[in-house]
Amino acid sequence: MKIYFIIFGLLNLCALLVQFVHSPDIVGFFSFFTILANACATGILLYLGLSHKKTISIKTESFFGATTAYMVLVGFGYWMFLSNVKYPMMLPFVNIMIHAVMPIVVIIGWFLYEHQHRLNFKRATNWLIFPFVWLIYTFVRGPLAHWYPYPFFDPRGINGYSGVFEYILIFTLVLYFVSLFIIWIGNKKQN
Repeated sequence: MKIYFIIFGLLNLCALLVQFVHSPDIVGFFSFFTILANACATGILLYLGLSHKKTISIKTESFFGATTAYMVLVGFGYWMFLSNVKYPMMLPFVNIMIHAVMPIVVIIGWFLYEHQHRLNFKRATNWLIFPFVWLIYTFVRGPLAHWYPYPFFDPRGINGYSGVFEYILIFTLVLYFVSLFIIWIGNKKQN
């Protein structure tokens, strides 16, 4: 399992670094939820792969669960709403890596990982905090930069803020129920 985590952690790190070097706007690069979720995935995979500890903390396991939920959301958002959207600054192999490969890698990692802690289902609500902070940032920066990282969060193009709110509701519900499922799977495997 450690080799799996190390290999995919390093591959994703390389993909993110290559894309970072080719990005014309550093702040814009880090404004994508996809990039932030993949950075979390890279971090947790490398930590789990390189750590010599026999046990990990409940916080680390919870972070792994949250990251898994975020990566499911990345895959869902990409395949449902973004696979036909062209981002000229996105390198094709990085696009496939961070949107298609890594969500599957992290999900498989969560399923195969030897869970050490039972996670309380209340954590699913806590896992919503990071995406909501990102949304606040996006809606503060968007009007100032005249740019939104995703077309479904751009109120200038989809029925204003009411259209954006519909997408927020969809993503929130998906993330919440996926989080509950991820916690349930981890708890079943821990037994």
